[in-house]
Amino acid sequence: MTGDGVIAGELTLGGRPRSFALRLPQDAGAGLPLVRDVPPTHAVSAMLIHGAADMISPIAGGYSRHRGPNGELRGRTLSLDETAGFWRAVDRCPPGPDDTRTTEVSRRTQARGGVGGTEVVTWTVFGGGHTWPGSASRDGAMTTQEFDAAGEICRFAQPLLAAADTRRLG
Repeated sequence: MTGDGVIAGELTLGGRPRSFALRLPQDAGAGLPLVRDVPPTHAVSAMLIHGAADMISPIAGGYSRHRGPNGELRGRTLSLDETAGFWRAVDRCPPGPDDTRTTEVSRRTQARGGVGGTEVVTWTVFGGGHTWPGSASRDGAMTTQEFDAAGEICRFAQPLLAAADTRRLG
């Protein structure tokens, strides 16, 4: 998980969940210690966009490429599916089939009906790297122009900016 994912997790779980109705990091993985050790108090909608070929934050999760002082693995990150499952459980989205749209370039899955109207969206860019959809590629990593992440985030967020008392889990 990169810096924006760490900050998003800290703020939406332990930091200020009443102040943040949405979680929108560039990479979708959540840090295992954070989701294991910080019980959420509010439902938080999440849009998780991830490149299937992201080498910086792999879609399958895993460990940081930086080792501890004795060579031990550090910083386990959940996969896209595990992260989405975590947020679906937190938000209490009903089980069952999701609304899924697949193109040649991406797959978007949306789970609705969580506490206070929260939802969880995963968006996988097939072959995509650690890039921002709708922008120019950097470092030669594949990105897509099929959708603009900034525009999609705004469309996703607008109707979900619910007051904290409607998202309380207690």
